[in-house]
Amino acid sequence: LAMACMSVTIKLVAEWLPTAVLKNNLEQVREASCDLILLDPQSWVLNNSRLPRTWQMTSDSISAAVAKELGAEELVMLKSCLPAESGKDFFDPLFSRFATTSTIRIVNLNSSELFEVTYHPQSS
Repeated sequence: LAMACMSVTIKLVAEWLPTAVLKNNLEQVREASCDLILLDPQSWVLNNSRLPRTWQMTSDSISAAVAKELGAEELVMLKSCLPAESGKDFFDPLFSRFATTSTIRIVNLNSSELFEVTYHPQSS
């Protein structure tokens, strides 16, 4: 159900952003020739047998897995708080497995000044 909600949300975002192009897999993302590409997470996750099927795999890990697969140098996470403000583990338990980009920027959307921090994943 959570994946279906993410899928509906990204489709709504695609409707609101007329220059956005919605894709269902990373092959389509790689082949796209536009500036704003949206990936339907449900389509991608359901067709990716390497991803665990567990509630521990949240949108944070899905984002990190997409960035890893695309070879991204940076992952920007839009969050409701910054890690220092959170009193618990900030990312889900699987995040470190997929967070291999050199830089992860975390932007606090609840701040009028859009505070952000940079997180560098530990090498394993």
